[in-house]
Amino acid sequence: MNHAKIAELLPWYVNGTLAPAQAEAVEKEIETCELCASDLETLKALQKTMLDVEAHAPGPSQFLLNRTLANVEEIERMRETQKAGSQWWSGLSTGAKAAVLVTSLALFLIAGGTLVRFTSAPSGQRALPPPQLIPVEALKVPAPADRASGGVAAPRSVMEADQVTREKSTTSAVNKPPFERPQIIRTGSMSLLVPDVEKTIARLQEIAQAQFGDVLALDDTTPSQPGERHIATLRLSVPQDRFTQTMDTIAKLGGVQTRSVAAEDVTNQIVDSQARLKNLRHTEEDLLRIMDRQGKVADLLDVQNQISSTRDEIEQLDAQLKSMQHRVAYSALSISLEDEIPAALVGPGAGTQLGEAWQTALRDSKELALRIGAGVLRVVAFAPYWAVPIALFWWLVAWLRRRPAY
Repeated sequence: MNHAKIAELLPWYVNGTLAPAQAEAVEKEIETCELCASDLETLKALQKTMLDVEAHAPGPSQFLLNRTLANVEEIERMRETQKAGSQWWSGLSTGAKAAVLVTSLALFLIAGGTLVRFTSAPSGQRALPPPQLIPVEALKVPAPADRASGGVAAPRSVMEADQVTREKSTTSAVNKPPFERPQIIRTGSMSLLVPDVEKTIARLQEIAQAQFGDVLALDDTTPSQPGERHIATLRLSVPQDRFTQTMDTIAKLGGVQTRSVAAEDVTNQIVDSQARLKNLRHTEEDLLRIMDRQGKVADLLDVQNQISSTRDEIEQLDAQLKSMQHRVAYSALSISLEDEIPAALVGPGAGTQLGEAWQTALRDSKELALRIGAGVLRVVAFAPYWAVPIALFWWLVAWLRRRPAY
């Protein structure tokens, strides 16, 4: 085995995945080749560094991990189902495929004939009337009197009774721990004095990307006068499990003036929202089943209005639930930056002043030339009004001079 081939096997030798014969060849080469031995030491040091980084790196967010794994399982299940169906059909011979198609067509024709026979009324008999929608008032039952002990009155309708049953069933589910750890929304704020605000802003953007986060807002106020400080405010979003690590990293960028962290436990709110969302979806299913029946137009319109109202509540509650889950998964950080030294009190130099004076003189000369040109154009425009009187005046003067004196 030549030197080039053994050099290619060095990474697998460090990982311990080479065959015994290949490993023996690599060891013999290392004993005689200083270059291969040096490359081997470099690879071992690199492996140690990567293992140390992996050991100290924080794991992914539990919420994001569960959602990603669920999506992967769903995609794999769909692929397996499609693959099984395609393999079953492709495994059939041409005759078997034809038999399946003929059998399916025959079953379809038989089912259609049976449906036509049962739906059409025989001669001499009257067809059954179509099913009618049960009015909403018919669903209501008389409400019994309250118990003497002060208990709650019975539900006034079948739908309300079903709703009470669902609430009781979800109450026991709420009491159980739904999450492995509390669902907490964390927010933080920090104020820093830094040597250079512009460089610190770029550094904060790099930190946010390295922590799998992003910059949500940036407000950069550049000094307009000497003696003012450069001020900027950023709002970052980072995964919850990297919140503390990110704040510690940002604190090293300058002098910390203020630092605060706030936490809000929303576990009960999320559980309650999930239970309410489940009940609303069950109610929507019940209303849709009622809509499938036939009945009076007024009853159908009433049920349609209830479905629209329930759908609006479902969409609002689902949006609130997703917002809370996102705020749990990603924490918000507000960072205020300020220059340590204000802008220098330095006036303009002599060269700058002369340049400004020259520019001012050029602007004034251009403005004077424009005014003169505009005046000449005005004189030319009004020539018919003043040229005729002047010509008459000079003609009169010439005539008087030619007239003989008496």
